[in-house]
Amino acid sequence: MPAFKDYQMMFQLNASTSGSFQSAFSGAGNAIMQLQSKIDALNHKQGDIAAYQKQQQAVERTKQRLETLRQQYENLRQAQEKAGGSSVDLQNKMLAKQLQIDKTSAALDQQTQKLDAMGNALNEAGVDTNNLGDASAALKNEIDGLKEEQMEAAESAEEMGASMGDAVSAMGEALVAAGIVEGLKALMDAMKQCADAAIEYETAMAGVQRTVGGGESFISGLGDRFKELSTEIPITATELAGIATTAGQLGIAQNNVEQFTQVMAQLATTTDLTADDAATMLAQFANITGTTEYDRLGSTIAQLGDATATTASKVVQMSQGMAASASLAGFSETDILAVSAAVGSLGIEAQAGSTAMSTLISTLYKAVETGDGLENFASVANMTAGEFKQAWGQDAVGAMNAFIQGLNDTERNGKSAVVILDELGITNVRQTKAILGLASAGDLLSGTIAQANEAWESNTALTEKAGIMYGTTEARLTMMQNAANNVKIAIGDAFTGAMASLADAITPVLQGIAEFIERNPGVVQAITTVIGVIGAAVGGIMALSAALKIGAAAAALMSAAIPGLPIILGVVGGVAALA
Repeated sequence: MPAFKDYQMMFQLNASTSGSFQSAFSGAGNAIMQLQSKIDALNHKQGDIAAYQKQQQAVERTKQRLETLRQQYENLRQAQEKAGGSSVDLQNKMLAKQLQIDKTSAALDQQTQKLDAMGNALNEAGVDTNNLGDASAALKNEIDGLKEEQMEAAESAEEMGASMGDAVSAMGEALVAAGIVEGLKALMDAMKQCADAAIEYETAMAGVQRTVGGGESFISGLGDRFKELSTEIPITATELAGIATTAGQLGIAQNNVEQFTQVMAQLATTTDLTADDAATMLAQFANITGTTEYDRLGSTIAQLGDATATTASKVVQMSQGMAASASLAGFSETDILAVSAAVGSLGIEAQAGSTAMSTLISTLYKAVETGDGLENFASVANMTAGEFKQAWGQDAVGAMNAFIQGLNDTERNGKSAVVILDELGITNVRQTKAILGLASAGDLLSGTIAQANEAWESNTALTEKAGIMYGTTEARLTMMQNAANNVKIAIGDAFTGAMASLADAITPVLQGIAEFIERNPGVVQAITTVIGVIGAAVGGIMALSAALKIGAAAAALMSAAIPGLPIILGVVGGVAALA
């Protein structure tokens, strides 16, 4: 690849000898594009490495979740065996736990298959999946080097462009006089809105394909669905594609991306969550807990955000923070959301609340698993150690709530809750604040758990709340604008291919005009005379006539490149007025 100073020297030499500078300038532009292609390819590989690492983490978390569920099932089975197989309640809980095991096993299989496919793709691309850290660092160094080279290229190209100034200025005056600039401006103004909309959406869907995967037909169908959804939800199709891109980056399965995107969009328009925050935090939450029931997840969050003294964003942020420790300890998705809503209702910030509750859950879980200190915790809950362990295996959040509520029984304990926590080794200020707040709030946690379970089972809260918001005038106007933008995208899609052909056709025409002016330098002055002075010289009139003939040829070429242009421009004008 020639150095940019070589292209610049070639351009200056050609210009000084009245030769064509098109090839020199095109060469410089092609070199910049080649650098960008290399950078894009390396960035894509870097993104694949990051996605593989996230998928590894998701698989590991799901394995831990599955092991916990199996242990809980075994606890229930042993309890049923001790009861002589006569407990209907235990039998129902065993069935429910088995369903969770089956669902989590299926999720693990899907995640493992995706991980294997991603690993194979990386290996084929020359990336050693056993040494991803070094591979990622090497890619970063290579990208940085290319970017530095590209910056130098851009500066050289800028200097090259400056040296074109005089020649382009002369040609520009001729084009204005001939009316060609006016024709081109009218054409480009009419096409620009549609082309911009189509190009923007094309780029957005390319991001979806990059992170989610799938063939052209799948991506095309997903793109059509997003455009359709934008007329039902007051969020643009491009924004919906952005949510889907995030979903793919964070490991949401390909066949779940559409549902996930719709739920995140509904949460963004019915709660204080932004679409990006909802997609990021809930995708991570789903990966940790193994859930794929995004509609139920959305309904529960929407209900808790409106029915408790906190916000949906705080519930999600706190839930995401405590998901790992809570899931490992046997908490369900609704348990985690309910605890977050209850703690958030006490006015405790999300980060402080998630840290405090994660620590408490881990402390109790460790006591249950090892027996160390279990008797003391169980005593506060008014249970024996064995009873508390059994209760934890059947309903972990219920056992924790029994412990919290037991702190208030000062008559039985003979001491205050603060003293009890201190004796149990729970002295962190944030943790004690959250625990004592829940204890003082009475049945707040119990009621929030019931609300969360009801919202999850009914699965109607998000749809109902979205229906209310989408019926507003503001939402209807937004969806109308989205529909208008979809028309622009459709027109722009038809334009983009023709635009490439038109550019190829017009370029030599403009080059011909430039060469004509270079061969006849007097034409510029002649045209200026015709425009500025009545009764110009005959030579000037002849020059103007020649330029106009060239302009007419260019205009004819434009019309031939895009048949039916006047009709299309009329549609564009109407759509622009709506948008």
